[in-house]
Amino acid sequence: MRKLKIIKEPEFSFFNGKARYYLNHYREARQNLLTYLYADPQGKYVEESLFILADMTFSEGDKEGALLHLQPIARNESSPFFVQATSKIADIYFERKEYEKSQVLYSKLVDKTDDPKQKNSISIPGDSLFDQSGEFERI
Repeated sequence: MRKLKIIKEPEFSFFNGKARYYLNHYREARQNLLTYLYADPQGKYVEESLFILADMTFSEGDKEGALLHLQPIARNESSPFFVQATSKIADIYFERKEYEKSQVLYSKLVDKTDDPKQKNSISIPGDSLFDQSGEFERI
């Protein structure tokens, strides 16, 4: 016979919010994820909650709001969401023409990989292909 895991209240809010997110019920998802974050600010699903909130916020066109959710994740290099969060932040900065900020983050991502093929295949905006205005340089 299978045992069912008992999910405590804060975790229930997280899992309910995550399920609502996958169903594209963003209002309910946001409500549940924020309930989880307030109830258990040091919980094991905090970074995943923030990442989901950032994704919803970004998809609704609020890039500033997405940054607020992503930045705490990007401060923790051991997070399983670090690479995705840092990449998304760098993309937002690049889109806003904040090239120096985006280049620092892209460089951090390149340094993080151990795969030489990945390091060689990654082109960092602001390096040799782009000038400071974001326009392509003629090589």
